[in-house]
Parts: sequence; structure tokens; C-alpha cells
Amino acid sequence: MKRLASHESRARSNLAISAVLATTTFGMLVACADSTVLGSEGATPEAGASIPPLDGGGAESEAAAESVDAATDVDASVPICSTDGFCHTLVPKGVSLVSVWGDGTGVVWALSREGDILRWDGSAWSIHQQTGLAGNSIWGSGPTDVWVVCGGSLFHGAGASSASLVFSRMDELPGDPSVPLTSVWGTGPDDIWAVGSLQDWEQWPPMFLGRVLHFGGAAPSGDPDAGSDGGTGSGTGWTSNDELASMGLGFRSVWGSPSSGVWMDGLGGDEWGTVIRLVRRPKGASEWTVLDGVDDYGLGLNGAAVISDSSVLLSGVTGVPEESYVTTWRGTSTDDGATFTWTSAVQPPWMREFFAYWGTGANDAWGVGENGLVSHWDGAKWTQAVVRVTDVPVGRAFRAIWGKSNDDFWVVGDEIALHKTTAGKP
Repeated sequence: MKRLASHESRARSNLAISAVLATTTFGMLVACADSTVLGSEGATPEAGASIPPLDGGGAESEAAAESVDAATDVDASVPICSTDGFCHTLVPKGVSLVSVWGDGTGVVWALSREGDILRWDGSAWSIHQQTGLAGNSIWGSGPTDVWVVCGGSLFHGAGASSASLVFSRMDELPGDPSVPLTSVWGTGPDDIWAVGSLQDWEQWPPMFLGRVLHFGGAAPSGDPDAGSDGGTGSGTGWTSNDELASMGLGFRSVWGSPSSGVWMDGLGGDEWGTVIRLVRRPKGASEWTVLDGVDDYGLGLNGAAVISDSSVLLSGVTGVPEESYVTTWRGTSTDDGATFTWTSAVQPPWMREFFAYWGTGANDAWGVGENGLVSHWDGAKWTQAVVRVTDVPVGRAFRAIWGKSNDDFWVVGDEIALHKTTAGKP
């Protein structure tokens, strides 16, 4: 009965040990430095070929990279921005950021693992509000409409201005309240999705419960299913998608784009272990589809993004707990996003894992992850960006990315937040 529980525990221990070893190796060898070319020059992005390696480096490439920006620390004043335009900002000590979103006006919101909601006002970060619950996800539709998932609950930030937002917990949401929410995303103020997952490792096969909620605008007064945001409009309020909730999947995250539709990644179980599932509803469709080409045994996806109407990037851990691998997928479409063809690659154990993606097109994407990994995809290869401002590489993990353009985006992680900009200052 407890076989999978011990498997999961062993898997997480192995991953933790691997992370410690990777960090130790990073410090000893100053490995995986900036400016390393990752992957093959000859890869063709849309041909359905295998994905080139997503990381790389070594002593020779490290030495070459170090010569590029070592001179930035020659005098007593340390520059704020790297030679590639990644500007460092001061994050409150001890705050590890797990999600980031900007309202398009220059104000940026971030969420910490500890449940702190931080606000960048254009010059500095401050802790805007503390929930006291573990942070998962942040997204908004505009300066005064921001949503946060913390501790399995959904919070809504509303107010007269961005600076005066107050985040309140949403009570009486539909669906199974025992299933904690994990992620929130939407295309606008009247089209918001929140998903959740509950896992039972005390039985075999493992049991997963899912929860999928949709907000279709404020509901009319008196609607009992509207949630605490209903009562003021003509929309549907919050509703539960019971079809998805009954699929036997725990939904870990939701994302997408207005043109490609809504994507969710889930985790299910069978007699052999846990299985990754990718679910999608294209724009304008009413049916949900479990996609082929990504389903695999594993611990789930860790990074996912639609980078264009024809390209999707995913990263996760596949295999069984005793023998797990970091796997990457790339989905490409030749019919305007109606269908996708998937290619995958298993990463060598010494390569760093991507935790998040973002991009402006099929040949212009960014991925962030372990030990300072901030890498750009140009359609043929991945190249590590220069993010350090001294001769010491950045060794912190980056966990989230959000942006407006190739020269205006944010990457955040463990006690770190970088703004990619041409302005020469954050």
C-alpha cells in the first residue's frame, strides 16, 4: 500500500542529492558559465528533428566565457547590468521567488515560496502583502486585477490603483474544496482559469483528484455558484469543470495564449506508476483533448510555455523514481496550431534543468533554470546569456520568467530578480 509513497520519497531525496551535488560541482569548478553555446548549430527548428542539448559547457568554454565579462569588475564600483543587459535588482533577503507577472505599465508583481506578494514600482521591490501560505502562481489581467494562488487558495488583488491593491482570499469557490489549487492563468478579466491537484500516495495505483475552475466575469446578484467575486455583473462567475475534474488527473499548472487556447498539465496513476498528461482546448473549441506525444511515466512537468502559435516548449522529469531523467519536449504545428507534432530529448545528468520558458516566437525563446541557467533559443541552438556583473558566476536557481518583448522581460528565482532591458538600469 505504501510502495509508491516510499518511491516518491526516494525520488525526491535523489533529486535533492542531485541538486546538492550540482551546486557543489558548480562552486568547485565554476561550471556552466555565461556565454556558453548550448546545442547544435545544425539543428533545424521546424523539421521535427530531435531537440538539441539544452545545456553545456566545460572548462574550455567556461574559460572563454570568463574572458568576456571578467573585466566588468575591475574597479570598486560593481555594475548593475551584465554585458547582455540583465540588470540585477535588490530582493529582500531570504525571499525565494517562484512566479512573476507584469501589468504592462512598468509595475511587476512577484510571488515568493513563502507566500509574500512583492511589487516592483519601477525602482525597487517591496513586500506588498504577506499571505503566510506557500506561494504557487501569480497572474493578472491589468493593473488592478491580479490573482494569486497560495497554500491551495485563490486570492484576488483589487483596488483603485496598483499601489493600493488588497489581496483577499476567495471563499466559497465551486468544485471539491479538499483539492488545493496550484495555478492561475487567463486571457483577460472575464476568462480566467485556476487548477488544482490532490494526490493520495497511500494506495496503489496512486490516486489523483483534479479541480478546474473558470471565471467568466462577475455573476449576477444572488448567484450561489459565483464565488465571493460574484454579484455585480452579467457573467458566469466561477464555475467548476466537472468533466476535467473526473478524469483522474491532478492538474499542476495552467497556461496558454489567446490564439493557441488553454493548456494544462496533469499527473495520473496506473498500476505501473505516475503518468504525465497534457490537456488542451484550442481557441474556439468546446472539447478538451489529451495530447499524444507527451504522455510518459514520470514525476510531472516543471516548465511549460506557448512561445508562438506554432511552438510549445516543455520540460519535466520522466521515468520511475529509481531511474528518473530530465526530459524536454518541443511541439511544432504546421496548421496554425490545430495540431502539434512532438519531439523529445533526454538530458544527460550533468546538464541543468529548465524550470520555465517564455518567448516571442518560434525562433526567439528563453528558458531559465538550475544554477544560473538563462538561455536563449534562436531556432537552431540554445545559448547561455551573460547574467553576471562580476567574475563570479550566478549560481542561484531561476524559477519563473515573464516579459513584454525580447528586450523587456524579467527572470526571478532564489533571492534574485533580473530585468532584461536596454535601459542600462533596472
